[in-house]
Amino acid sequence: MIFGVEQEIKETLKSHITDDLKIADIPEHIYYHSDSFYLGMLYELVEKALVNDFGLSVYAKGRNIRKFYSSENPLSDSEITEIKNRNRNFNIHQNIAVFEAFEFKIEFVNKELNLLICPTVHIQTTAGGEPPRNVVQYLSNTIISNRYNNKYGHKMHWWFTELKKKNEGLNFKLGDFEIKLSEYYSTAAKKVNDKFYCFNGFMKLNEPSIYFHYQDESKQSIHPINGLKILGPLEESFGQSNNGSAKVNLAIVSPDFGFERVKTHLDSLLNTISPIWEKEYLKDFPGFDNVFKKHLIIPNTVQSEFVITIPNNEVSNFSAIQFYDYLKSKIDKLALKSTDIDCVVIYIPDQWKKFRELKNENTYYDLHDSLKLYCVKKGLRIQFIEDKSINYKDQAKIRWWLSLGLYVKSNGTPWKVKTDNTETAFVGLGYAVRQNARDKVVLGSSQIFDGHGNGLKFLLQPIDKPVFYNKNPFMSKEDAFRLVSNIRNTYHKIDPVIGLKKLVLHKTTHFTGAEMEGISNALEGIDNIELLQIQQFSSWRAIKLIKNSKGKHEFNGYPIERGTVIQLDDFTFLLWTHGLIESQELNGKYFQGKRGIPSPLLIKRFRGTDPIETVANDILKLTKMNWNGAELYKTFPVTIDFSKRLSVMGKQLEELGTKAHDFRYFI
Repeated sequence: MIFGVEQEIKETLKSHITDDLKIADIPEHIYYHSDSFYLGMLYELVEKALVNDFGLSVYAKGRNIRKFYSSENPLSDSEITEIKNRNRNFNIHQNIAVFEAFEFKIEFVNKELNLLICPTVHIQTTAGGEPPRNVVQYLSNTIISNRYNNKYGHKMHWWFTELKKKNEGLNFKLGDFEIKLSEYYSTAAKKVNDKFYCFNGFMKLNEPSIYFHYQDESKQSIHPINGLKILGPLEESFGQSNNGSAKVNLAIVSPDFGFERVKTHLDSLLNTISPIWEKEYLKDFPGFDNVFKKHLIIPNTVQSEFVITIPNNEVSNFSAIQFYDYLKSKIDKLALKSTDIDCVVIYIPDQWKKFRELKNENTYYDLHDSLKLYCVKKGLRIQFIEDKSINYKDQAKIRWWLSLGLYVKSNGTPWKVKTDNTETAFVGLGYAVRQNARDKVVLGSSQIFDGHGNGLKFLLQPIDKPVFYNKNPFMSKEDAFRLVSNIRNTYHKIDPVIGLKKLVLHKTTHFTGAEMEGISNALEGIDNIELLQIQQFSSWRAIKLIKNSKGKHEFNGYPIERGTVIQLDDFTFLLWTHGLIESQELNGKYFQGKRGIPSPLLIKRFRGTDPIETVANDILKLTKMNWNGAELYKTFPVTIDFSKRLSVMGKQLEELGTKAHDFRYFI
């Protein structure tokens, strides 16, 4: 097959053609597919033009990384000075060179060609080589994190100015083929004038509330810590804490030299403390018992039946696997008392870091993940503690996070969200690829959540006939049918009274035709089915503008708001789950993390009829249902957060079987 102009093909290949050319039209949809040959040709055209016509250098790594940089434009001294004012330890070694750069992507939206440019930096040695990976990560993360909305906007403007110096028309040309760019950005929400392309599908969602009472909806807050401190945990409203007499019983596994250290750390959870940093979000910690209305019971001495100390001289020469086997034997002893233990605290000091993991061509072992899976089978929930938590300066944050983790693992329910339909299940799908000695074993992981965002059960199920595209596993029709049937049956066993009228499936890769057919067959009788691909890494960015006193737009100092939705086409939209929030509960404007500009999730719908607003609202609510931390929200909905995490855990050699398990074992 040859692509081109008929006459040119005949002329070029005249000595090789022995028959008449057969001309065929190419189906239009092939042009606009993300993996199409046509898009590949456009990439090649733009890349060659950027090098040949614009004088840029290219850094390529693998299939997906294409970065263009200007060796004439190193990182400015003024930007370096500004970063050092924020971070005194920031330093660029004299053997390292940092240049202005950008990554780009080409996408069709409603058959309109869009060039997405993300300003970044390129880092190399002064001799042109590649620096150590940790050096590149540290420098690039620090620099990009310092580029807030207005700085990012000015950097975009700088790049357009530089490109126009080389090519006023901003066109990419190869032979007779040419791509010509508009000189203006695209806009959303408001059409400035006819020169600007405007995405009309725009909305701003309110920050979801979380609820701390099963019936009284006035007991709500957008702020998890505020809500817990003022309103108490949701569980209290059910009267399940027995008027303050309920307990959370801990067991401790520690090195013999570390028991007093970890015990002191746990004892601190009973005391009050004020935050040092992040005061616009963090609140005074009033003590575990006061927050959660349960007594935290911590073993006092090494003689306690709920304490196991490990002699360091016995294990110091162990390999990682030998240490794991030894630790399992100690867990077995505690498992005999599992009904009296709510959570096992395991202290792994820096001195034992060598036992944490072993990853090579033949082994993928992680102590944390393997031990969690092993403890599931023993009926124990575990909490790891490391020196970095004990040594962290702002212990108010540590106490909020650790207390919440211990409370949830002891069957506590801190809060819920409210959805429009209680007869709904949200499911996060993921895949774990486990390499054994003979072949790849693919496991499908699914985490089931109810209509209030409460985690219900986790399933890990073998995929018998996986199909691989670009190294990513997908299910056959039969595998999809079996997995989703299992999900449906599991949900019915949990709540046979309410029933299931709506199922929402989230995953990070696309849904194939075979997967959709198998899922539909398994959900016969359920009409409301949403199949959503949720991607974290896209090249889409938005820069927030503001009108100045002269009525002209300029780059805002604050970023785009969390909850912003921009619809790209009938099946695709962008959702900013990270961004600016303005609320009295947060003393005004709050930007979690205060790093760079937020990037959106790219949501692609493969099946479903709910309004985009409903779909986006549900995703936004689920970003507040990961109880494995007390921050205001996570970037991912809990469905995806858990499915990704559990897929990684599924790579361990520790077998779990196909039985459904409570999600609390895995957080």
